[in-house]
Amino acid sequence: MQISRKIFDIEDFRIFFLRLNNMKVESVGKRMTTIGRQLQKFRMLLGLSQTEMAAGIVTDSFYSKVERNISEISIDKLIKILNIHHISLFDFFEIFDVENLSNLKRQQEIYSAYDNRNIKQLKEFAKLVKDNDDFLYLKIRLMIAGLERRVNKLSLTFRKKVSNSCFDIRICNLYNFWNLAILAPLIKFEKLNSLIEIIEINIANFHFENNDQILSLLNLLINYLDRAYQIQYKDGRNKVISILNFAPDNLNVMFHHIIIQYYVALLNQDWSVAKEIIELLKMTGYQEYVNTLPKIV
Repeated sequence: MQISRKIFDIEDFRIFFLRLNNMKVESVGKRMTTIGRQLQKFRMLLGLSQTEMAAGIVTDSFYSKVERNISEISIDKLIKILNIHHISLFDFFEIFDVENLSNLKRQQEIYSAYDNRNIKQLKEFAKLVKDNDDFLYLKIRLMIAGLERRVNKLSLTFRKKVSNSCFDIRICNLYNFWNLAILAPLIKFEKLNSLIEIIEINIANFHFENNDQILSLLNLLINYLDRAYQIQYKDGRNKVISILNFAPDNLNVMFHHIIIQYYVALLNQDWSVAKEIIELLKMTGYQEYVNTLPKIV
């Protein structure tokens, strides 16, 4: 059974590491500080050009986007840049509020739990943030409802809260699709389909620099296919395959390609392939994920 464009052993899958995303904190009386502004500040103190600061760890064009807060740099590459220029981690991160850094790390842990379809862990996170972060609590509740296939049972009050929330699903934010992935089970399919079409048109111009960006896109595509399967919209598989032709393909995301292949098999009514994929997932310890997938008719 060919389950993707490339064949890897399940044992070779590597769990993607957590990455800080859009590290920002609002300080009283100060302009909002970002990783990009901090890098620019230290670069200018050292008298370095952007090319010298990037040091071959990231491309010059990508580094420029990081300083301008257009792109997000992974934490491992950030630390490499700081180390090569002998910049103290304490000095660099001191300006960021410790509590805010902790919240950002927690958000990445929540995304990881969602990516792994770990509903139990998501419920634990919901308890932790319920009293101190309304927006994150709202987001986690929507994650859980989507995975438990009970979005249609959400109250009108909850739906209004989601509608009035600050979920950013603008396609101009090309580097992180988590919000759209989380909203996918709730928003109207026509709108979701239109957004997928925009991504399909523009995917060749995307520049993915870390696994978190890729994972957010793959989670979106999986949730989109889930919606497409519910209404038997078979053109959805072609849009996803078209997008995957331009998306990075490596061991870290191979598992998600298998899940996408499962949905394609369902839409093709290729039950034997679908059953084979389910058995493969069960044998390799992904029963928890299997429980969130639509059952084979």
